[in-house]
Amino acid sequence: IVGQNAKVSVRVDDPAGKFTFNATVSVVEVKGDTVGATWSILPTEVDAVIRQYAQNRKKQDGKAR
Repeated sequence: IVGQNAKVSVRVDDPAGKFTFNATVSVVEVKGDTVGATWSILPTEVDAVIRQYAQNRKKQDGKAR
């Protein structure tokens, strides 16, 4: 399985944001039921949404402390 590619669909649905996107990943490691992979290059608009989501999460995490 290591070295193979997989198409994945990612769905995020939490207070920091709601979005979905598809991507291709390359499997680099398998340990038990956990798979490590590297992402393909994401389209600019998906990258922007993920960055905004990360900023929202950071703000929310800061408020929780």
